[in-house]
Amino acid sequence: MQEHYSDKRKFFTKFVSKDRLRAVIQINSHRLHATIHVKVGERLVDDLNNSEKFLALTDVEIYAPNGELLYRRDFVALNRDHIEWIIPEGDTDEQAEGEGD
Repeated sequence: MQEHYSDKRKFFTKFVSKDRLRAVIQINSHRLHATIHVKVGERLVDDLNNSEKFLALTDVEIYAPNGELLYRRDFVALNRDHIEWIIPEGDTDEQAEGEGD
């Protein structure tokens, strides 16, 4: 691994540290459960608003509209234009519990 220091002794590397975030992603006709990798210190929305065309997902499960599991993949590159909504996975349980109130 190559590394170097700036004149102010800041440490630089080619690797970017990221946090793993499990999320539910709704696209046109399918729902995905996947891990999104967000830069440390950034919010999910910051990552979604960058200019890259594709969002890298890992540990992906793709479900049909009827809830049937169609695919399990280690990696999927998802075109951001197809995303309708994203919910961090822990938030989905909280919403389901409060819907009947």
